Amino acid sequence: DQLLSLEIFLHHTFEDIENKINEIITDQNILSILKDGKRLRPLLGAISFKACTGGDESPQLYQQFLEGTVAIELAHGASLVHDDIIDGDLTRRGEAAFYIKTGVDNAILVGHKMLVIGFNLALSHGEKIAKLYVDAWGGTLDGQLNEINFNSKDLQDIDITADSKFFQVYSQIIDLKTATLFSAACKAAAYWANA
Repeated sequence: DQLLSLEIFLHHTFEDIENKINEIITDQNILSILKDGKRLRPLLGAISFKACTGGDESPQLYQQFLEGTVAIELAHGASLVHDDIIDGDLTRRGEAAFYIKTGVDNAILVGHKMLVIGFNLALSHGEKIAKLYVDAWGGTLDGQLNEINFNSKDLQDIDITADSKFFQVYSQIIDLKTATLFSAACKAAAYWANA
């Protein structure tokens, strides 16, 4: 019963997030980038939000929370667009990567536009949320830069099966590049819940 309740909650929340994305975002390029995402960060945020409010929040507060999930998805989507360019990945979510469809220059700028829209959403909810957004994006960038700078020369000096340095560096990259946005989604949810 609890598993079914969680499944129903996640399904309805996913629909609410999709509706909020389509309400806020009108740019077809951005909508195509966000299409078919799993929404893991917003869904984890939703679990945090409901845990902090006990499910007893106003509809207005819930809508504010949903706007925050759009900001997180915009940042995540921008990171995917930029990662595909950096890594030379040709596909994303079963389709040609955005930069393959539109060109590198356009993809970089649309990714930047996504970040600006996300920041404006965060800023509309006050300095605390805006700072969380900027700090999370800064962590994501640091992780990406660490990954780029951890090049093949570094790997030649490390026995990845035995050397813990590899795992320490890799963990730091993942913590910054990936976990930062998950963390920000949950922290923002707690802020909206006044927890």
